[in-house]
Amino acid sequence: MIPSGPVRAWGDNDQGQCTIPSDLGPCTQIAGGSDNTIAIQIIDCDANGIPDATEMAGNDCNGNGIHDACEITAGLLEDCNDNGLADTCEKSQVLDFTSTQMGPIGAGSPKLWTIPNVAHASTDVQLHVLARGDFDSPFETLTVKIDTVYTQVLLGNTGSGTQCNVREGLVTVPMNLFNGGILPNGSVILRFEGSIAVDPNACPQGSWVEATLEYVASTSADCNANGLLDTCEIAAGLGADANHNGQLDECEDPIIACPGDFNLDHNVNGADMGMLLAAWGPNAPPAIDLNADGSIGGTDLAIMLGAWGPCQEN
Repeated sequence: MIPSGPVRAWGDNDQGQCTIPSDLGPCTQIAGGSDNTIAIQIIDCDANGIPDATEMAGNDCNGNGIHDACEITAGLLEDCNDNGLADTCEKSQVLDFTSTQMGPIGAGSPKLWTIPNVAHASTDVQLHVLARGDFDSPFETLTVKIDTVYTQVLLGNTGSGTQCNVREGLVTVPMNLFNGGILPNGSVILRFEGSIAVDPNACPQGSWVEATLEYVASTSADCNANGLLDTCEIAAGLGADANHNGQLDECEDPIIACPGDFNLDHNVNGADMGMLLAAWGPNAPPAIDLNADGSIGGTDLAIMLGAWGPCQEN
C-alpha cells in the first residue's frame, strides 16, 4: 500500500538538512540525501495522537475517506451539539437488507423473507425484486405481501418469449404501511407469492426470487423524524423541553386524540397492541411510552385500551 499524508521537505546541504522541524509530528516514512530530507507525515487531524487511518472505522460516517473530526473543523459537516459526531449520521441511518435467492417460486410455493430487529422507517421504503420464473402471461404474476397491511403485484405479463428470463420489479412501500407491518418481536416478514397460473417448475434452470429493501431509519437522536437533532432543536427554541431532560416534549408525551395508534392507521387495534407489548419494560421508546414515565407497563396499556377502536378525529 502506498503511504499517504502531508509531505514535508527541508534543508539544502549546509542549510539545515539535519535540523528536524519542531512541528513535524509523527511520520510514516522519512528519507534523506546530501542536500535535503523528506518525510511523509501521519495524518492526525483531531490531534489525539492516533493516526486517522487506524481509527477511521466509526469516525467516517459518510464514507468519504476523511475523518469526521477534520470535516467538522473545516465546516464541511455540521455538529450542532458539539459532541464530535456529524449531525447527519446521528439523526438517521440508511438501512439496506438483501435476501438470499429463494426458490422455487410459483403457485403453492410461496417464499417468506424474515428480517429481524427492524428499525422503524422515517422515509418510504424502496423494494427492489429480481425473479426468474413463469411470468410471461397476463395471469402469471408475482405478488409481495407485508403482514396484512401491504399487498403489491410486482411482476406480470412480461411478454411472450420472456418465460424464465430474469425480471426486475421496483415498488415504493409507504412508510406508515411498512412500520405497520413490523411484528411485536421487531421483525418484518415479506411473503412472495406466484399466482395460480405460475408453474414453479416451468424453468429448466430453476425459478427463484430475491429482494433488497432500502430506507432511512430515524434514530433516537431525532425522535420526531423531522431531520433535526432533538438537542439542537431544543437549543434553537424550535422544540419544547419543559422538564429540561434533553428530550422533546412531543416525543415524551404522545397522548393525542388517538393514543396508541402507533402505526398511524387511524385505528387502535391488535397491531398497535403488539408494538406496545414488544416494548414492555424499562428504556421505552418515547413514541410508545404513552404516559412518558420511561417504561412500558400497566398504565400505558390502560391508556391504549381506553382509546381502543377507530380514532376520534379532532
